[in-house]
Amino acid sequence: MRNIREYKKKEALNILYQSDQNTQVALGTSIASLLLNNRLCNDINIYLIDDGIDSFFCSQLTKYIESLHGKLVVIPSDILLKNKLVKNFACYKGERKNKHSYLKLFWDIAIVNNMDKLLYIDCDTIIKDDLTELFTFDMGDNYIGMVLDALITDEIQYIGLDSTKPYFNSGVILFDCKKWIENKCSKRTAFHKIQYGTVDQDLINVEFKDKIAILPMKYNYQLIHKIVNSQEYRKEFQRENYYTQKEIESAEKNACIIHFLKFIGQNPWDKGNLHPCRYIFEEYFEQTPWKALKKSRQKIKSMYIIEKILYIILPKRLFIRIYHIAHKQMIIKSNKKL
Repeated sequence: MRNIREYKKKEALNILYQSDQNTQVALGTSIASLLLNNRLCNDINIYLIDDGIDSFFCSQLTKYIESLHGKLVVIPSDILLKNKLVKNFACYKGERKNKHSYLKLFWDIAIVNNMDKLLYIDCDTIIKDDLTELFTFDMGDNYIGMVLDALITDEIQYIGLDSTKPYFNSGVILFDCKKWIENKCSKRTAFHKIQYGTVDQDLINVEFKDKIAILPMKYNYQLIHKIVNSQEYRKEFQRENYYTQKEIESAEKNACIIHFLKFIGQNPWDKGNLHPCRYIFEEYFEQTPWKALKKSRQKIKSMYIIEKILYIILPKRLFIRIYHIAHKQMIIKSNKKL
C-alpha cells in the first residue's frame, strides 16, 4: 500500500523564467520537465519574463501549462526595462555578453505575490525530480541560495573576489522574497552595475558575497560533470571552495536540475550538435506540443569548430585540459576589459 503522505497536497512552487525568441523552445522543454516531474504539487505558479517570445508560441505554452494544471503569469520585459532602476542599468560589453539576463534580479518590480520563496531557473535546464524539498531549504540569514559554479576557479580575482570566497552559478537562484525586498536588493543591484559594470552572475557574487546560501549541487548539476567523473574533475580543477567528491557523486546519481550550458558553441537543440546532454533534452522535447519543430543549424565561431574537432579526436582528459584553459582565458580577457 502506498504511503498516504504521497497524496497530501504539497506547498506551492513559485518559479521564475525569462526568455526571448532564441531560447523559447528550450524554455518550453524546461517547463514541460518541471510540470511532468512535479505532478504531486497542485499549485505551480510560473512567472515568465517575456523578452520577445513569439506570440503563437506563447499561446501554445499557456495552453500546455494549463493542461498540466500549472498557472502562467507573463511579464513583458518592457515593464521592467522602463522602470527607473533598470533604465540606469548599463549594458555589459565584454566577451560574456547576454542582452537582458539581468532582468531576473528585478523580479520584485513586477511580481507582488506575497510569497516566501521564488525559484529562478535558466531556460537551458531539465528538471528531473520533485522541487518541493528545495523550497523548504533553510537559508538562514541569507538573501538567496545558489549552487557553486563548476568551471570558474582562481580567475575570480579578475571578477573582484578574494580567492578564498566561493563563486556561484546564476542558472538557478532561490530567492528569500522577504529578505530580498526588505534589504532593497534590486536597488543594490542597479547601483552596483552603475558603479562597476559586469555580467549579472559576477554582480551577484560580488554584491551579495556574504548573503548567499550554498545549495546542494543536485539543484544545478552543470555540464562539465556530464563530461568527466568526479575524480577526473577534481584532478583538473583542484577546487578549494567546492563540493566534496562524495557530494559530486551523490549529485550525479540524484540530479534534480540539470543545467546544459552551451558546449563547443552549441546547445542540445541545435542541428548537428554533439552536446553531452542532447539525449536528456530530446526525452522531454518529444513530450511537448512543439516537438515537430525542425532543428536549425547555428553558425559557430571558428574557435568552436576547432574545439569540436578536438572533442572528437582527443582523449577526454587532454580535451578537458584544453577546454579549462580556454574557458579561464575567456573569463580573464572579459574582465580585464572592464
